Amino acid sequence: MKNSPRRVQYPLQIGKPGPSGKQVKNVVSGHGGSHEAEIQIELRDAFYGTTRTLTFQVLKPQADGQLRPREETLQVKIPKGVTNGSVIQLDGLGGRGLGGALDGDLLLRVTILPDPRFQVVGHNLHTAIGVSPWEVILGAEIPVKTVDGTVNLSIPAYSQNGQRFRLKGMGIPKKGTSAGDIIIEIDIRVPHSLSEKEKGLVEELSRISRFNPRDQKKRSIPYTKM
Repeated sequence: MKNSPRRVQYPLQIGKPGPSGKQVKNVVSGHGGSHEAEIQIELRDAFYGTTRTLTFQVLKPQADGQLRPREETLQVKIPKGVTNGSVIQLDGLGGRGLGGALDGDLLLRVTILPDPRFQVVGHNLHTAIGVSPWEVILGAEIPVKTVDGTVNLSIPAYSQNGQRFRLKGMGIPKKGTSAGDIIIEIDIRVPHSLSEKEKGLVEELSRISRFNPRDQKKRSIPYTKM
């Protein structure tokens, strides 16, 4: 007769912000089946690593043969460099093994919570910054927030709307000494109103300029490495 496997049940709480858990089917005959749960972390946790307290309920057989829930708690180390979909394996916390076989594992699948500054794509971080028309015409130094500070981004003169700049090695760490990149897209924004003097300068530019955007061929927008 088969032993009933331990089941990860709701609620599964892993520090803050609390993740959800779900039971999955046994995946190996004899060896205890793996169970899977989601763990949600902040972007900074993926960048630096962290430790969470994992509290969960399992069903364990008692002396009378009945399965009853029991709460278990342990510390889980979240290594730096994890990203969406990364799996942290906790050995022996899945289904019970059959006939003396090893118990299965608990697989924690990482989800990075939405960040107001960046979109996480693998180990890269994507963001957009607003720039004025004169900043892209003349060129400018623009402060850009990173995960742990601010850097100045050099916008070359005559940059185009949607042009992307790559800050090498400033994304989520990878194994070893490498890291992903921060990819910045510039978004040219037009003022909602101008002073009389500003309006006069723009009108003067419109009179003397020979630039006609409708005569320009559409061109691909390159990456600029920094």
